[in-house]
Amino acid sequence: MAGTIITDFVGWLVPMLAAGVLGWAANERRGTRAVAEGVKCLLRARIIDLHGRTVGAGNPVTPDVKREAAAAYHAYHDLGGNDMATALYTEIMDAPTYDNPRKEEQ
Repeated sequence: MAGTIITDFVGWLVPMLAAGVLGWAANERRGTRAVAEGVKCLLRARIIDLHGRTVGAGNPVTPDVKREAAAAYHAYHDLGGNDMATALYTEIMDAPTYDNPRKEEQ
């Protein structure tokens, strides 16, 4: 009798726990995917902004802008982004580099 109760209880408990774990995992995956898409969107916007303020506006591209564009693009690309931001990134990187460090007067 006690063995039957334990067997019935375990037979009920294991599927319930498995369903709970699977539901939690699916929810975590959705959340992670949403965060990744949001970050990808922000990185793409940053690349568009960098391009618009430099190449798009006919302004010089500094080494700092190229470093920032490269960091943003590589993170964007690693998240699966690969659309018009690739062309904008390429234009930024192909633009002549203008290096005019500010010199402090002594």
